[in-house]
Amino acid sequence: MNYKEYKKELQELVQKEIGDQAKVVITTQVKSNDVIKEGITFEEAGTHAVPVIYLEEIYNTYQESQAIEESVETVLDIFRNSSPFQREDFALSWDLIKPKIQIRLLKREWNKKYINSLVYREWLDFAIILVVRVSEKEVGSAVASVSKSMLAALQIDEKELWNAAFENLQKEYFFVQDIRSIFIGETRQSQEGTGVFVATNWNFQYGARVILRKDILKDFAEKNGYNLFILPSSQNEILILGDNGEMQAEDLKEMVASINGDPKLISKEEVLSNSVYYYDYEQDEVRIAA
Repeated sequence: MNYKEYKKELQELVQKEIGDQAKVVITTQVKSNDVIKEGITFEEAGTHAVPVIYLEEIYNTYQESQAIEESVETVLDIFRNSSPFQREDFALSWDLIKPKIQIRLLKREWNKKYINSLVYREWLDFAIILVVRVSEKEVGSAVASVSKSMLAALQIDEKELWNAAFENLQKEYFFVQDIRSIFIGETRQSQEGTGVFVATNWNFQYGARVILRKDILKDFAEKNGYNLFILPSSQNEILILGDNGEMQAEDLKEMVASINGDPKLISKEEVLSNSVYYYDYEQDEVRIAA
């Protein structure tokens, strides 16, 4: 079945399964970089946040298997697993939400409307936003962005919210690896190889926030004896190049912008920034290079 038929049948089948627990609706949302996405979500009385399962991923999986039952089970699994977060008094759920808070980065200039209702901080030319990771799935993951109204419902100080987010960031596993080893399956953390390194997290999802982990950048820079150029490859990873004195930030910026402008190489939603960043390990500082 085509996409229009698929989403209608999926909505009806999920509604049949959950009955009057909630109303299943198809929603359209503006995401990062003004990308519009459709998702399936649940309307329940008295809730301040609900998970949105974006349809693109699960429809792509359906096209491979032609088994809509798998899609239904994916949506139901997220609904059931998120139930403590959704159905308890939200103001009393901070202990449930706290370990699920994650940081994400957006280019501030490109997302002024999107971040207007969200809790965020400015850093360099980024907006640091927060999300609640409702479900950690390979397909059909669901998140809820932390809005100002959600913060009010939590009845906690904003400082406590940010402290939890950065504590979770410090606990998260990130790694730095030669770009070639990503494709041939070998782990390398030396100057051997291409000289271009990838920094990301364990599941390659929104791993570009590693740029906020100065401890990782400092350790890598000190071991290799050079400052670092940082290229925002996508929302999912950054590229690291040692500053050997031969590269110019403006040239690197031109390359980044060229790649980001090609939809065959990267989707609009995944573009992080056209800027180039620089880590000075003696100053322990990340700054905009160009």
